[in-house]
Amino acid sequence: MTELRWPVLATELFTADAAPEPGQPVRLRASHCRACGRWEFPARDYCPNCDQRAIGDQLSSDVVTDQLSSEAVVAGSTAILHAPPGALIETPYSVVLATHPEGVSVLGVMQADFDKISIGQPVRTIGVQVGDRVGFGYVPG
Repeated sequence: MTELRWPVLATELFTADAAPEPGQPVRLRASHCRACGRWEFPARDYCPNCDQRAIGDQLSSDVVTDQLSSEAVVAGSTAILHAPPGALIETPYSVVLATHPEGVSVLGVMQADFDKISIGQPVRTIGVQVGDRVGFGYVPG
């Protein structure tokens, strides 16, 4: 069984020209397997589809870290009306499943009222304030 290692810092999830700021465009970091074409978010050091992986400290040349497009399309959405224990975002808020052109679908907070979100709607990836750090989310776009 392969060990799953999640990024520790939010800044490992996306790239930006400078320190991420709420509302500013960001690009999500993903891995891309050049052997089979699969994309993964968050980025991994191996491909779960064709088993290309790092060998020792040497990363396979077929698995590379890349950026997802900053534009995506809403594939699903929900409204969060009651905060779960330890929530860092005040309710109500919306969450969307956004499908990027690379074929990766990512859940993120949507900076729009739930009744203004529709399936197929174009969105863009931005920095979003989450507690005392900046994460990522989406805005209509």
